[in-house]
Amino acid sequence: MKCISLFLLLLIAAVDLAHAVECSSQRNTYQQLNAKILVRTTEDAKRVTPVVLADTRANLNIFLERDIRALLNNQPAISAEEIRRYIQCIQGVGRAEVENPSLPYVIQLKDTPNQLIVAYVINAGGEGIPDSLPFMALWSYEANEWKPRYVDLTFYLRSSFSLNLLSTADGIGSYLLASGKEYGDGASRLKLTLFRVKKNQIDHLWKTFDFNAGSFDISGDQIRIRYIPNRDKETYKTATYVISAKGIEPLPK
Repeated sequence: MKCISLFLLLLIAAVDLAHAVECSSQRNTYQQLNAKILVRTTEDAKRVTPVVLADTRANLNIFLERDIRALLNNQPAISAEEIRRYIQCIQGVGRAEVENPSLPYVIQLKDTPNQLIVAYVINAGGEGIPDSLPFMALWSYEANEWKPRYVDLTFYLRSSFSLNLLSTADGIGSYLLASGKEYGDGASRLKLTLFRVKKNQIDHLWKTFDFNAGSFDISGDQIRIRYIPNRDKETYKTATYVISAKGIEPLPK
């Protein structure tokens, strides 16, 4: 029995090592490209023009998309966590990942084995107020291939970013809540965006930037937000929203 256990441990270690070796070459390529849009000096600031920033971000996303597609096509039994660890290995740890260790996100949707949500942040700019931008796509297996459908997350440019899958009733789709706060925003206004996934579509349902000093928690199909309506008075109020087949609605106070 001990011999079998030892064999299994060695096998697991060999698989982890193989993944690490495979990732290391991709990681080097990714990080060399990512370095083109990281600002550490005044010379870097001059070099990273808006065109360079946009083009490099797009190329980094294409790089990750290609690898995610290869993983899904070549390893049909791969888990969401294995994909997440692979992306994490390639990207390394930047400011976004330090602030939110849950990044990147790879979420298996309820009752849909052929669909995944994949979200990550491409770090850019300096340490003060970085030009980081998240990317998110619904990956669906259609017509014998995996296809991504991206959503626009420029709302979270230069902001922190997190993602939550809500627990909702069966038959109304899957709901995801993106959140963040803009770097350098003294009011710490809370950004929230709600997305719905139904069949092979991902739709934007709701967006807000109205909650000063905002924080939130999720309970089942409800989102409870705590905030300060008046910046001159530190008196907190709460607003609660509920998710249903109609979308998102405020609960009466």
